[in-house]
Amino acid sequence: MRAPLPWVFFLALPLAGSGFAAEPALDVGKSASSSRDHTCSAASADAGPAHSVRHRLVRLPVPLFLETPTASQAASWLKELRLTPSPAAVVHVMNPYHIQRLLSNAQRSQIHSVGMAGFYEDEELEDATRATLGAQYRIRSELMRAGGLYFSRDLTGPAFWEIVEPERGEFRYDLTDMILSNSRRSGGAELMVVQPYASWDQAAAGYPANSENESFFTGGDFFVLKENTGPGPAFDLAAYEDFLAHLKAHAGESFWEIANEMDGGNGGTYSGSSGALQYIELLRSSRRALGPEAVIVNGGSIGFIGFPDVAAFWPAFFSNGGGALIDVLNLHYPSEWDEVAQDSSKLEELLDFFNGYLAAGSLTKEIWLTEFVIGDPSLSEQQVAEWYLKRFSFAAARGARKIFVELADTKGKNGLAPLGVSAMFYIEDEAFVAQLAFYTQKLINAKLTGFVGCMELVKDKQYEFSVNGRPVFVLWGAGQLPPAVAGHAVKVTDVFGNETVTSAPLLTASPVFVEPLD
Repeated sequence: MRAPLPWVFFLALPLAGSGFAAEPALDVGKSASSSRDHTCSAASADAGPAHSVRHRLVRLPVPLFLETPTASQAASWLKELRLTPSPAAVVHVMNPYHIQRLLSNAQRSQIHSVGMAGFYEDEELEDATRATLGAQYRIRSELMRAGGLYFSRDLTGPAFWEIVEPERGEFRYDLTDMILSNSRRSGGAELMVVQPYASWDQAAAGYPANSENESFFTGGDFFVLKENTGPGPAFDLAAYEDFLAHLKAHAGESFWEIANEMDGGNGGTYSGSSGALQYIELLRSSRRALGPEAVIVNGGSIGFIGFPDVAAFWPAFFSNGGGALIDVLNLHYPSEWDEVAQDSSKLEELLDFFNGYLAAGSLTKEIWLTEFVIGDPSLSEQQVAEWYLKRFSFAAARGARKIFVELADTKGKNGLAPLGVSAMFYIEDEAFVAQLAFYTQKLINAKLTGFVGCMELVKDKQYEFSVNGRPVFVLWGAGQLPPAVAGHAVKVTDVFGNETVTSAPLLTASPVFVEPLD
C-alpha cells in the first residue's frame, strides 16, 4: 500500500511578527460538492492564540475533512457535538497504526540503512522526516479533537527504545516530543507503546537474523533497527530500566503498554512458555522504572489463541504471577479481519480464554481491545458502523471497557485495504474523508463514556449499560423488549444519530441505543 502523501501545500514558513495563527479556526465547510463524490464536513474547532514564530508551521485545510455520501447523512446534532476527550471514553484510536505508514518507501529504506544513530547525524534526512510526520500528526490531532478522542496509540513512535536512545546513554526526544505535543494539542494523551529494542542492545546479545521477519525490519514494525536481529528480547535489563526511567521523567505520561504482540507472530519476541518468563522479567523491570503510579498495560496479545506459541505463553504467564504485574489486560481481535462472522462466537472464544485465567487467579482487570478492526470489503459503511456497536456491546458484557480503532488509512488504486474499511477516515488525493464509523464512534462515546457495567439480556441482541446511574440499552434483532423499555417512553438513536421518541420501538437487524425517559 502506498504511503499517505505529506500535506505539503499546507506548510508555511512565516517570519517573526507575521501573526500567523498556529492553531487557526477550522472553518465550517458548507455543503459544497466535490469532484470526488464527497461532501464538505461541518467540523470546526476554536482558534488558538496567534504566535510569532520562525519555524515551519502547518496550515490546516479548510474544511478540515470531507465526507462520504453515507457519512454526510449523519444527524446534524451529532456532527456539531463537541465532546471533551476523556480517558473514561470507550473509543480511542490507533494513530497511526505505525509511523512507517506515513513515510515513503524511500524514507523507510533510508532510515533502516543507517539506523537511528545515523538518522540523527543526517540533518537533511531528519528534517525531511520530521516535516512529513509533523504535517501528518498535526492534521490528525485536529481530527481527534473534532471527534473528542482521547487515547492515541502508535506502535513505532514515541516509546521505541531505538528511537529514544540510539546509542547507549544518548537520549533523543525529537520525534517523541513531536508526537506527544500533537496528542496533547487534541486534548488527549498517548498510550505509550514501549518497544524494548535498541540496535546496540540487540547486538550485545548476539541474536541471529530471522529471515521470516525480514519485512518487519525493512519496512515494518522494526524498520528503525539497522540490522535484522530476530528480534530478540531486551538483553540488558538494567540499561532498559535506565532508558524507561529517563523517558518517563521526560514525557510524564501515565499509561504504558509494554511491547506489542510479544506472544507470537508478527515478529513476536517473547513467545512460548520460556518467552512468557522473560516477559514477566521485562514487566518487573518496567514497573521499577515507571514507578507504582504508572498504569501498565501488557503488550496486546496477537489474539490467535490457537497458535501453539500463543497457547503456551499465557498459561505460563498467569501461573507465574504475570497477571499481578499488569493493571489492564490488553487483547487484539483479528478474527474478523477480512471476513465478518455471522455472530460473536469468535470474539466470545477469545474473551472466554482470557477471562478463564483472570477468574482462576482471582484477578479483576479491565480489558482493552487495542486493535479492533473489521476489514471485510463486502460490508457497507453502515454495516461496519453497526458491527462496531454490536461487537463492543458483546465484549463489554465480558469485561471490555475500551476499543482502539484505526483513525485513517490510505485509499489506493485498488480501493480500501482492511484497515481502511474499518478506519474512521480514509485518505485520497491528500484529503481526509470521514466514513460513517467516525460519527458512530463519536455517538458511542457520547452515550457510553464512563459506563460502570454491562449486562447481557439476550446474547447477540440485547445489552444494558449502566451510565451515570441510569440504564442505556443497545438493542437489535427479534424478541421481546426489556421490561424497562416495553410500554415506556424511550429515546431511540440509530448509528447515524437519528433520534425518535416512542413507547413502542420496533427492533430490526440494525442496533440502536434506547434510553428510558421516565
